[in-house]
Amino acid sequence: MLIILKNETDKNKRAEYLKSIFNSDYTGVMINDTMYGYKAFDNGVLFWKDNFLTRDTESLVSWEDLTDHYSAMILLNQLKTIEKPLKSVDEQMSLIDSIDIPLNDIEISQEFLDRYLQEVSLNFRYRIYEEFSKKI
Repeated sequence: MLIILKNETDKNKRAEYLKSIFNSDYTGVMINDTMYGYKAFDNGVLFWKDNFLTRDTESLVSWEDLTDHYSAMILLNQLKTIEKPLKSVDEQMSLIDSIDIPLNDIEISQEFLDRYLQEVSLNFRYRIYEEFSKKI
């Protein structure tokens, strides 16, 4: 990335390159116990601080302005290459599945179990009702 941005002088081509490397998912990264996130759109990138739903700061930066920010970071030697790329969403989800927690370390109260079973039961009853209603 650094080499491409240093060598490419056309601002539109730089903007197109940046568009191609930003994923379009809602993406969050923890930095020093604070969540920061971004979401790419056709007209630029929306950046925010904290959880997206409860964000207190946000800024939409156009692709052209983003090329200027990257140029400034290159001039100030602030743009570094990442040693390890961030894991994809699928790779992150597989980490959750691979966590092995001993069952005796999980505490589930009777109240939780009762409430869960009541809610699941109501949900299933409603689904059965919906299926039979379709046939009538």
